[in-house]
Amino acid sequence: MRTELTFTQAATTILDDGNPIIFTADNNRNPEQPGFEFQITTFEHLCEEYKLLYKDYCNIKLYAVS
Repeated sequence: MRTELTFTQAATTILDDGNPIIFTADNNRNPEQPGFEFQITTFEHLCEEYKLLYKDYCNIKLYAVS
C-alpha cells in the first residue's frame, strides 16, 4: 500500500529522513502513451522533475516508499 505525499512531505521525507520517494505522472499531451514511475532520492532531483514535467504531464503524484 502506498501513502501519497504532498510536495512538502516528499521534501521532508528526502531531506530530513533520508528516504526516497516514488514519482508518478501521466502524459498530458499524449494520453494514449503510458505514464511513468520512478524513484527520487534527492531534493534537487525532485525539484528538477517537477520543473520539467508539470506542464506536459498530469496526475503527478508522490508516494512514500514502503
